[in-house]
Amino acid sequence: MLSPHFAKPILLALAWLALVSAWSREVSAQGGKRLYQQVPFDRITIEEMGMPQVLVVQPLKLPGRLVPSNPRPTEKLRLRLVNDAREFEIAWGDIKKLELYEQIVLAETDKLIADGKLDEAFDYLVFLLDYYPKLDGLKNSRESFLYRSAGAAFSKHKYDEALAVLEELWAQNPQYRASETAPTLMAVLGNIADRMLAGYFEKEDYSSTRTLLKRLETTYKASNETFAKKWREQLDSLAAIHRDAAAEHLKAKRFAEAHDELSNMQAVWPEVEGGAALVAELRRLYPRVVIGVTHPAHELAPTSLQNPAARRTGQLTSATLMQLKSLTAEGGVYASPLGTTTLSEDGLQLTFVLPPALAAASNAQGEMPAAVWLSNVLLRTADPASDEFNAAWARTIDSVRVASPARVITEFKLLHVMPQALLRNVPLPTTGVGNLKQYAILAQDSTVMRLVRAQSTETTPSSPSEVAERVYDDTDRAINGLRRGEIDVIDALFPGDINAFSSDPNIVVAPYNVPTTHLLTVRMNHPFLSNRTFRRALLYGINRQLILDKGLLGDRQIAGSQLVSGPFPAPFEGNQQGAYAYDETVLPRPYDPRLAATLRILAEAEIRSAKEKAMEAVPKLEPLVLGHPADETSRIACRAIKAQWKLLKIECTLKEFPPGVFDDPDGSCDLVYRQLAAWEPLTDASRLFGELGIAPTNNPFIKLSLQQLDGARNWQVARQRLAQLHRLVHEEVEVLPLWQLVDHYAYRKDRVVLEGPRISLYQDIDRWLAPAAATAQSSRPTYPASLTAGAR
Repeated sequence: MLSPHFAKPILLALAWLALVSAWSREVSAQGGKRLYQQVPFDRITIEEMGMPQVLVVQPLKLPGRLVPSNPRPTEKLRLRLVNDAREFEIAWGDIKKLELYEQIVLAETDKLIADGKLDEAFDYLVFLLDYYPKLDGLKNSRESFLYRSAGAAFSKHKYDEALAVLEELWAQNPQYRASETAPTLMAVLGNIADRMLAGYFEKEDYSSTRTLLKRLETTYKASNETFAKKWREQLDSLAAIHRDAAAEHLKAKRFAEAHDELSNMQAVWPEVEGGAALVAELRRLYPRVVIGVTHPAHELAPTSLQNPAARRTGQLTSATLMQLKSLTAEGGVYASPLGTTTLSEDGLQLTFVLPPALAAASNAQGEMPAAVWLSNVLLRTADPASDEFNAAWARTIDSVRVASPARVITEFKLLHVMPQALLRNVPLPTTGVGNLKQYAILAQDSTVMRLVRAQSTETTPSSPSEVAERVYDDTDRAINGLRRGEIDVIDALFPGDINAFSSDPNIVVAPYNVPTTHLLTVRMNHPFLSNRTFRRALLYGINRQLILDKGLLGDRQIAGSQLVSGPFPAPFEGNQQGAYAYDETVLPRPYDPRLAATLRILAEAEIRSAKEKAMEAVPKLEPLVLGHPADETSRIACRAIKAQWKLLKIECTLKEFPPGVFDDPDGSCDLVYRQLAAWEPLTDASRLFGELGIAPTNNPFIKLSLQQLDGARNWQVARQRLAQLHRLVHEEVEVLPLWQLVDHYAYRKDRVVLEGPRISLYQDIDRWLAPAAATAQSSRPTYPASLTAGAR
């Protein structure tokens, strides 16, 4: 008896009808669904009249979902057919085969794997691992899937994917073999690694070659495997070629060439025999530092407001009478390369005290004492006919006298808040007395500038003999170059790359001490840009916060990188350095596209009305031309600005300047993206808005404000007038302020030491070399003559 209520024939008849009915309903309801996506079911096979019959039943309630290994034949199994709520019983002895749903799915998974349908098999495996992780046989299926997936990726030349999959299989079962005659996992891994290493090697990506080889050797104890031995020998042989070439150059005192070869050697295989000793010897004789830069320096201007390349390299090659060393809440801290300076308590006397060596020096051509020469420089700065003329200095100065061979005293007839700042842009000569430049340009092309330490510079144990600025037009290449050791320093990182070296213990990333202000200057003779309402429309139409957060910072928080409402540095997180000109009550204009569209329409009406009254032709708004430097920050910002202005029906064409160019040389741009270093607003305001400034103003109120600023006699008045200037520039939209960024530099701490806060990259280059390189001071000469012969 199968049930106290139903005889076996009745059960079979009902079961068969239910089966047919259930299957028809399931096909209708689950058509197109993959097996693991269907409503779970089990299958029971019984035999009736010599014919197998399959019952599709609801999932059986078995302990742990395990089929009993040896049930009693007369023991009953309770079941419900699919889509039938009635319960039936059947004896275990009548069951010929029992398939649980998860086993059915696993069998389908194995079939898909065998057929090479790996993408489908993956979905099945994910399902089984999520819901039936302890299913018998699942582990073998997963291992088979990983093995076949690695093989499939390998056949498609996706070697990195193949290696990743095989390493996952190794983690699951390092002893896995597809069959008794199949190769071991180590042999398969070696075959994949060999192809990957060959690919890296052919591309001259020796860093990746080295890294992968060492990782596989360490992780899988593969140092004695065929592939590992092969590639160690390959790398060692190539590195030896560079080592030997470097040794020949060093013997011939071709130090720059020796450096290049040793850099190549270290990039390939630093562990080559004798390599480390040769590197140490070359650094002792001729330390060289390689800087990765985005922009080459086409001009040398250590105090440039808008050209960071000219400002960077100019500090190596050019000296000015006063140099900005640091910033405080009340302006800059200045020092002169000619000696010490002292401002009297009443502010009416500035004294230069020359060091003995300079005081005794004479001009090589006119035998002029150094003190006399300096007095002439100070007087020329007040002479309108001189190239160094400074109107503010001329209004302030009363007299200059030589008090002794080592003392020059300047008397002022008017107080100035910071007279030292007025001398910041006065260049010192390149020859004769006062020539204190540290480095001279030896050779320059589109990819590298080589600068050698000037012979007149006193040798110090920690200053490089040569600085090479290597241009990278791609930030990723510069980052990889620093990692590989091709370069020692990156002068400025793209903000989104600041965390690129977080896992590299040999590389330090640090911020500069002051921010740069990013803004758009406008061509004021443009028929639309000359209209204040139109300029306001442009500014309201830029989602500056979105561009800054998403486009530039990559959703990172960098202290000091923030929106600004004016052209001068803004304070941040308690940092007031150089921020004395910023009025925090003037908030950045918010993004408001509706207001921007309204202002654009209003501006067009104003322009039309003005032209009609003057009986002139009404201009048509042509696409604006926005020029920008060739760097990632400028590109991303300007592309986003163009797209956002397009929403206002303001078309814009972008013009990218050549690398190293930061201004509009032919005047073809309507707006220019600027990166300002207006760190001393007291004097930089006129350099920005003055008649010869970057953005010369026609606004009478701003002109008056600049004149009043020049007449400030104390810090309280100076701050008030700078705040007034900030408000005027904001209200008149004289420029379109965007944001300020705190730039970062990166360096290899095993090569150079860049300690402490810095305004500029090279400000302490005489203390750059790592301790291992700062040796043998007396034996290390300068080599400008021999280097010139081998300049490239």
